[in-house]
This record gives sequence, structure tokens and C-alpha cells, in this order.
Amino acid sequence: HTRYWRDWSSDVCSSDLGGVLFFFPLIQLLLCGIVGWQISPDEHASWIWVVALFWVGMPHGAMDFHVITWVKHKVLGLRYDHQMITYTVLMVLTYLGFTAAPVTFVLAFLVLTGLHFGEADRIHAMICHQDGTELPVTWGWLRGALVVGLPTLLAPEQSWAPFEMLSGQVCTPDLAMVLQVFGGAALGIGLLAAVWGTLKAPPAISSSTVQRFAAESVLCAAWFVLFPPMWAIGGYFLCIHATKHMLRLGNYQTPMGLNQKFLTELFRLHARGWVLTLPALLAVWYWARELDAAWIPSLASASIGFYLISTLPHHLLVNRLPVRSGL
Repeated sequence: HTRYWRDWSSDVCSSDLGGVLFFFPLIQLLLCGIVGWQISPDEHASWIWVVALFWVGMPHGAMDFHVITWVKHKVLGLRYDHQMITYTVLMVLTYLGFTAAPVTFVLAFLVLTGLHFGEADRIHAMICHQDGTELPVTWGWLRGALVVGLPTLLAPEQSWAPFEMLSGQVCTPDLAMVLQVFGGAALGIGLLAAVWGTLKAPPAISSSTVQRFAAESVLCAAWFVLFPPMWAIGGYFLCIHATKHMLRLGNYQTPMGLNQKFLTELFRLHARGWVLTLPALLAVWYWARELDAAWIPSLASASIGFYLISTLPHHLLVNRLPVRSGL
């Protein structure tokens, strides 16, 4: 039986289950960091993106046609809808734009990625705890600024590497400067916006939602400082962002909880997304074949390219999911 959003609220409020689920993605990120310290993250970062093709990463987006059905019918399933055509057209247009103006579209992609990741993290914190605390929207902006701003500011050449492979656009000193300015501006704007949002509507500092989200933000900032861009962003995408999204979708079918029944539902979500997963994997495989590089780095770059062209429709769709019970 399908479970609606209000059921998640009652499940989480009944115990500290929300806290457990809040920290679960962070534990994954910690394990990813331990692995990173044991190997050379610069040399092996591509493997994170390859893993994400099959576990959580690509599948979390492959559920989008199911999400379209859920938004309208409150059931995770496949029913034809004209929005599927719109979704595909947006992907094609973004791909054409990227081939024509790679720098412009990559910067736009980074902005959208920051907004998408940050908002998802903000929402995840609120729905896990359900203590009545409303985190300022601008806090999500700052979180997203950390994700895209720190890598481009601290390591612009490495941040551009997958896009150079995809577009042929070399990271010249001028482009590196553009990326650093972008990163600095993103961090500055995000910080100012977060301060403004806090002053405008101060959240309760004693709230577990506020404290845990703030602590998570500090840990995320350290993550992007300690690890090179490909490993840092890949690990964050796999362990934090995509995992949180799959937890959110899994609750629509099965009561939230880190138990066998719920984890089984997460595996089922991967299987249900095959309608989009298989075409996406074929597209990534074909794109990787066209790149002049070793197979694993090519797959990693091609997967990033696919996320570049699919993030806009994915973000627009996910924004239609409710945040609070009763909405």
C-alpha cells in the first residue's frame, strides 16, 4: 500500500528515528573518506562515479518518471504523462547548449547543482526531525555554495577536468580565474544570503534540526577542503544527495526505518527505475566511447555529462514534492 507524506511525519515523530536517518548518509560519507585516505583519491576518483551509475546515483534520477506519477496520483508507478516529453526535450536542449557554449552551460549547471543539493539537504533535515523548525531557504543556498564553490575556488583545473574531456575546452589560466571567481562569488553570496535569512526569520538555535544541519554543513565544508574535486563531489553526490533522495522515495511505499523491509524497498526502487536507467546507461556508454581517454575516466566524465543535461528537469520535478505533512 502506498504511504503518503503525512505518514512519514507520524513515523518520525514517534521516536528518534529521524536522527538515525539524518546521520545515515553522513556515515556513508565518513566511510568514503576513510577509503579516500587509504588510496590516492586523485587517481581513483573516477570509480565513485562509476559506482554511482549503478547504485543510488543514476537510479535516484531514473525514478523521475515514477515521481511524475506520484505527484499527480500519489502512487509510485509508470503512467504516461506529457511531462515526460517535456523532461526529455529539456535534456536535449541542454545538451545542444552545452556543445555550443560549454563554459556558460557548465557555470549554469554548477549554480543549479548548488541550489538543488542545498535545498535537498535542507528539506531532508526538516523531514527527518519534524520538530516544527523551519530552516531558512537561504541556509540551503549556503550549503549548495559549499558544494560547488569550494572545489572551483581551491582547485579550478581539477574541477574543470571532466568538462574538458567532454567538450575539448582546455582550462586556460583565464578560465581557471573565471572558475575561482565563480567559486568565491558563490561562497560570498551564499554566506550573505544565509545571514540575511537568519536575521529575517531566526530559527530556534536549541532545535535539533538547526544544530544537526549546522554541524553537517561544517563537516561538508571540511570534506570539500580535504579531498580533490572529483572525489569530493562524487562522494557527496553518492553518499549524501542521492542517498537522501532514495530514502525520501522509499518512504512512499514502506514505513521509514533502517530495517530489512525498508532496505528491501530501496533495492526495489533501483529495479523500478529501469525505464530510465537503461537508456541513461546506454547514453553514458555511447558518450564515453567518443572520448579520448581510458575507459573508467571516460565513463566518469560521461556520467557527469549526463547529469549536466538532466539536472534541470530533475530539479524542476523534485521541487514539486511536498515538504510538510498536509501539503
